[in-house]
Amino acid sequence: MAIGAPLKLLILGGTAEARALAEAATGAGHDVWTSLAGVTDEPRRPAGRLLSGALGGIDGLTRLLQAEGFDRLIDATHPFAETMSGHAVEAARRAAVPRLVLRRPPWTAGIGDRWYGVADLAEALETLPRAAAPEDGRVFVATGRRGLNLLTRRPEYGFVVRTIEPVTVVPPAIDIRFVRDRGPFDLDAERRFFADHVVSAVIAKNAGGTGAMAKIDVARECRIAVLMIDRPPVPDGPLAADVAAAMDWIGLPAEPV
Repeated sequence: MAIGAPLKLLILGGTAEARALAEAATGAGHDVWTSLAGVTDEPRRPAGRLLSGALGGIDGLTRLLQAEGFDRLIDATHPFAETMSGHAVEAARRAAVPRLVLRRPPWTAGIGDRWYGVADLAEALETLPRAAAPEDGRVFVATGRRGLNLLTRRPEYGFVVRTIEPVTVVPPAIDIRFVRDRGPFDLDAERRFFADHVVSAVIAKNAGGTGAMAKIDVARECRIAVLMIDRPPVPDGPLAADVAAAMDWIGLPAEPV
């Protein structure tokens, strides 16, 4: 990719792709800022300048884009960060800053997969009896800390929940184990995890990518059902599936916003 004049870029981060883009764009001579919303206490630091914490919604993001004179906005948030992506759409429009969505492709079911497509955690729990019986083992809830109170709808099941940060509010009156760990996890690590906790089913978000794929691979190996939460729609506008495509877009002349 040919690099023209250096640009000032704001990346809405939180993913491996965001960190890789920050490194590539910084190496190409661009002035790169990455904003992290503060979901984890000790995030992996990207190349360039880091902004931590909330930006103040649409208005705050708009002010930041205008005040700092950013040339491009790249939404490289998690595929399920629907609110932040919506804020990026409107803030970029108000500030007249070209916007790109960097979103890795979703996983697709392959041979041997036992997937149940669901809209959210609530529907996953409704569907759970079709996937595994309570006596088969524990249900691995790989959806993060939010919404865990919904697990009380299935008190007959045992659960194991793995998170980066501690869970401070524990759902009452259910059998639940909490494991604190940070990925990515390889196949051997996930095989041990599944065996140690006698995993009988997995509830996961369709995050895509390779960092969280091992649990899906192990579920396939063990013929374990996965209740796969579908992604929200991708916002309209330019879309890149990987860092190389995002770098190509950055190098193009800006189109009118």
